[in-house]
Amino acid sequence: PPTGGIFTGSTDNATAVASPFCATAMTGCAGSRGVLYRLDLTERRRVVARLDATGFDALLAVLQGDVCPGRNIRDQVACNDDWYSTDSQVDVTLNPGRYWIHAGGCGAMQSGPYQLDVAVLAP
Repeated sequence: PPTGGIFTGSTDNATAVASPFCATAMTGCAGSRGVLYRLDLTERRRVVARLDATGFDALLAVLQGDVCPGRNIRDQVACNDDWYSTDSQVDVTLNPGRYWIHAGGCGAMQSGPYQLDVAVLAP
């Protein structure tokens, strides 16, 4: 929803492979499999998303574009690994448009249950 929300699930059987710019061989996050959530914004908004992982190293990214999985946003705050321990957080102000939130693991073998908390706020 355009106001955000709290979503729970598991990346154990996730097949979506996005290429967030912070998911590289250097960070150990290459091949991140995850779940994609669509967010449509009709006006400029601040989006704060937090991914709490249970038993795996989380990777969280916001991508932009009409077609899933979107493309990278040229802003480092739109992709995060290890914000607090193995959990991730992104805090970014976005213009109107379609966005995709990638909730996944840091690397192809990192998966498990998660809680994604998305807040959509005034900029």
